[in-house]
Amino acid sequence: MKLFFTKIVLIAILFMPSSVFPQMFGQNKVRHQLKWQVLYTPHFRIYFYNKSEFLTNFVAAVAESSYASLSRELNYKLANPIPIVFYKSHADFEETTVSPQIQPESTGGFTEMLRDRVVIPYEGSWEELRHVIHHELTHAVTREFFYGGRFGAAFSGISKLRWPLWFAEGLAEYESLGWNANAAMYVRDAIIFNYLSPIPDLRGYMVYKGGQSIYNYLQNRYGREKIREILWKVNSDRNVVKGFEDALNQSLTEFSDQWHTYEETLWWPEIKRRTETPNYAQKLSNHLKWQNAINNSPSLSPNGEEIAFLSNKGYYFDIYLMSSTNGKIIKKLVSGQRNKELEEMHFLKPGIAWSPDGKFIAFAAKGNYRDKLYILNVRKSKIVNKYDFHLDGLYSPAWSPDGKKIAFSGFKDGLSDIYVFHLDTKSLTKATNDIFSDASPTWAPDSKTIAFVSDRQQYIYPDHKPPKDFKVYDFNYRYTNIYTVSIDGAVMRQITDTPYINDKSPAWSKDGRDIAFVSDRNGIFNIYLKDLEKDTTWVMSNLLTGADQLSWISDLHRLAFTSYYHGGYDIYLKRDFIAEKDRHPKLTPIPTNNEIHSKISPEDLNKNVPFVVQNIRRMSNAFRSFVFDEDFKNGNVPQWKLPNPLKKKAAQKNVIKPYRIKFMPNVVTANAGYDQWYGLQGLTQLSFSDLLGGHQINIQADLLYSISNSTFVINYVYLPRRVQLSAGLYHYPYFIWSKLGLYRFRNYGMTANFLYPFSRFKRIQLGINFLNITVKNLDYPNISKFSTKRSLIFQLSRVTDNSVWGTVGPIAGSRTNLSLISSPPISKNSLTTYAVMGDFRKYFLLGKNHTFASRLSFGESWGKDKQHFFLGGVSNWINGNFYRYMPATSISDYYFSHFVTPLRGYDYYAKTGTGYALVNLEYRFPLIHYLVFGIPSVWGLSQIRGVSFLDIGSAWNRPKDFRGIVKSASGKPQFKDIAMGYGVGARFYFYYFLIRFDVAWNTNLIQKNGPIIYWSLGTNF
Repeated sequence: MKLFFTKIVLIAILFMPSSVFPQMFGQNKVRHQLKWQVLYTPHFRIYFYNKSEFLTNFVAAVAESSYASLSRELNYKLANPIPIVFYKSHADFEETTVSPQIQPESTGGFTEMLRDRVVIPYEGSWEELRHVIHHELTHAVTREFFYGGRFGAAFSGISKLRWPLWFAEGLAEYESLGWNANAAMYVRDAIIFNYLSPIPDLRGYMVYKGGQSIYNYLQNRYGREKIREILWKVNSDRNVVKGFEDALNQSLTEFSDQWHTYEETLWWPEIKRRTETPNYAQKLSNHLKWQNAINNSPSLSPNGEEIAFLSNKGYYFDIYLMSSTNGKIIKKLVSGQRNKELEEMHFLKPGIAWSPDGKFIAFAAKGNYRDKLYILNVRKSKIVNKYDFHLDGLYSPAWSPDGKKIAFSGFKDGLSDIYVFHLDTKSLTKATNDIFSDASPTWAPDSKTIAFVSDRQQYIYPDHKPPKDFKVYDFNYRYTNIYTVSIDGAVMRQITDTPYINDKSPAWSKDGRDIAFVSDRNGIFNIYLKDLEKDTTWVMSNLLTGADQLSWISDLHRLAFTSYYHGGYDIYLKRDFIAEKDRHPKLTPIPTNNEIHSKISPEDLNKNVPFVVQNIRRMSNAFRSFVFDEDFKNGNVPQWKLPNPLKKKAAQKNVIKPYRIKFMPNVVTANAGYDQWYGLQGLTQLSFSDLLGGHQINIQADLLYSISNSTFVINYVYLPRRVQLSAGLYHYPYFIWSKLGLYRFRNYGMTANFLYPFSRFKRIQLGINFLNITVKNLDYPNISKFSTKRSLIFQLSRVTDNSVWGTVGPIAGSRTNLSLISSPPISKNSLTTYAVMGDFRKYFLLGKNHTFASRLSFGESWGKDKQHFFLGGVSNWINGNFYRYMPATSISDYYFSHFVTPLRGYDYYAKTGTGYALVNLEYRFPLIHYLVFGIPSVWGLSQIRGVSFLDIGSAWNRPKDFRGIVKSASGKPQFKDIAMGYGVGARFYFYYFLIRFDVAWNTNLIQKNGPIIYWSLGTNF
């Protein structure tokens, strides 16, 4: 009975809720206080903050136009206005309180499904903002279409209808972009290299681009109405696969095969027409060998012998230096994403610039909340200067040939311009200063003129300025051209003029006569050369998948660029670049949808399903981006009046009001019942927050007859500022049967937590817990030997975390936690203890999916009621075993106790003491890629990870009595107070659970015992 009694209490301690103390690890959001307002439009509530009114008007116009398109597509009208939370920079967006996750650079926006909140940032481009608005509103509108009103998803349960990512993301991409050159590039590459999965198996970025291709195929084969029919069928069937099959009168497998046939017929002939990138230029990086995805932003050194570039070959984005001769890595120049100064390296909008003498490089990165300009000494691999211009975004620096200036693209309060930083005077000026999106500057040889990319069309200064009543949402900003401008902004010239085409990535020749650039004029981003004197354009490549990010040393005839090929981005070097002038007189456009349908008969796809082709008007830009709303295509929006925040009175239906906190439910679940012995019972979980998520109230309650017998936790969280606060009440009863009757343990009190982040990777946190413990024999109240104990516990921690996670745990980086715990005497019945605990973890990346993980943890306690440490077992052990029990008379003391895991090869409580040390070493590796079973039906497990491990640790009460290694009777060394276990294991997902399976032995160096088999839940340490 004592052993059973002890097990129950120890299990209760083991699973003590995390709300009592602050989070042990994790990265941080560094927030700054923002003054929020709300713009009310007919169908949206747009939440914005200081100095973003101008941008918010654009968001409102595009949102209403997007809704007009989506409403027609679905034949559906919104029941409730959709909230849009808008941030004027990605840096602000990353710290949003709507979601607990840090939004990485690769996230352009998200839709929160429980309350249908759309959260988006501005990143310096009108077209990018339009795209993300339409994309996310597709999610939001279809979410209400499928689940009902704004709170329907929370109450009725999203689990009743689950969206595969290819279904949701593909639809959002297609509604926003139609079919475009970027999507065609990804699908073309996947077809050619045979990695385009069947529809149900689409993963990664292919859920976006492959999904986009699925809807393009649907429209071109069946007509636009078929997409609407599928959505309505999915809604009525409450199942995506069944909805597809009912609408198409065939299985999803058959449809997937036909889609593959369509794409193969479309793209296989292109191999003969085009040049594969490795056959056009020398491949210097190798994403297949390096097992990464992105190597980009090449920058040739002034002498042409070296290339600086950005790569995630080590999971983090770092800047490397390679030889331009053979691609050999010379050294790593910058380690990114590990400290507060280099949180993000802007891999989506990269740019690395060499100084003319080849001694320094300039690059942009996000550091400590804002984008900054960094100068690095190449020889020393050391950052020597950083410049903070207090901009909302900063990208693509370019160093002038005279070495005195650095140009870059930046934006502030919605205006994206070309800036010039004068190194001698440390002054910042603008070369452009208007409403248009300007990017990618590159210098002319005279250091007085800059070429750049812009969506400004005919508005060329000083002769053609936009009118005073110009509205950017009435303007066609969807394509870009190349322009030049003097550094003082006085003289501007348009270099390319190609409607419905994207020209980008300019690179100037050293003699100033030519500009190389990239354009998707034939539906593929190829390299072109513009002769500025003769006003002629030369086609310089005919690539299969395309090129981007040019770096040109013209006098050496070398051109470096990035190309997507065989599933990843690599760096290529084209030697004798000018010789390509006469080799590509004219590029054949990629086939349009109409052309491919003329080549594929219905019988080739499906003899049983009628083949219906919608009559689509042929357009010269058929391969370019487009959406299907006529307003968008013509660059117009509905003529509803936008409020002017400078006016005293806004339009009647579109007004701006201050943001006010109003709590609304996020999650509400409740169950109630009646028991003949315990009476009324109920289980309730409530979660409330304001719309921005900065104020949260969480309630969990398990009601059982009375408050004394019920479990409840009430917690309030405050997040809008840098210091994050939480406070709460809790009450946990535990009931234990013994020979003396039924005992009730009550653990109740109040908590307060304070967290101050220094950066994304480092913080301090303070947890305060007013703990009360009472024990009562409910059958015989007078025989209880326990008295009430109470304590005021303080825990101060310093936490660092720059780890990178894989599918089952961290794979690179480090995590540390050093904590001081104090429970001073507050009454004669209080528990008094003091302790220090440390946990230091380091992860060494050995190769793709291969990691060596190490961990050192320790603790020491002192005071009248010392804290106890229990070593042995693993966390979340299913049906775990206990090595021993503790006396019931001291059970209240063990609310201070701390379970230390993993120590495999042993049961829980194998080693106990008031001090401990534990070392864990693991080698983590891929074990089985896919395991298929045939019983009871065909099913499988994928991405099973293996682990081999060594755990060694000990616990003690008095350090002077510790005996680690002693001699055995035979004179051989053996462990006495040290416990060591070793073994192997596997990690895999089973439905939504991450299962850990371990087999371990223990040894004292002379004999071994075991094995012990562990089944547990959770990630690797």
